[in-house]
Amino acid sequence: MKNKIIIIAIMAIGAIPVGCSDNSVDPKIYQLGDTVNIKYGKSVSFIDGSKLKFSKVINDNRVPLSMCYLSYGSSAKIELFLSIKEKTYSIIMDAWGCNTNNTGNLYDLNENKDTLGYQIQLNRLEPYPDDCCPPSIKMQDYSVKLKITKL
Repeated sequence: MKNKIIIIAIMAIGAIPVGCSDNSVDPKIYQLGDTVNIKYGKSVSFIDGSKLKFSKVINDNRVPLSMCYLSYGSSAKIELFLSIKEKTYSIIMDAWGCNTNNTGNLYDLNENKDTLGYQIQLNRLEPYPDDCCPPSIKMQDYSVKLKITKL
């Protein structure tokens, strides 16, 4: 009798509906040409059905703020995934220069990439390192600010 009660209790727990949602996609749908912020591992959707995901920081060799005078060659490389019509494409982009404030880079050499009928403009990779050797930024703390337009 005791075993039957335990089995019934387990079956009842298994029958409880559990909500499942994809927290990696921003629920807002953006217009092409909007400037968007995407956190590491997250995606945004656009009105034309495309999606852009910030998938990886490949490397971050940007110099800390205290060493901006050495910023030549200071760079970071990221990977984005662009999904169009159920196909996903890897896009590698570079952030160059040294950040002096929250409005831009001292040397604004961030990459624009024309690919697959879109232009992707990388505006910022955040946070900017404020310590040295190597930067102690956790992967989940990264975000990108970018704009995607149709060519």
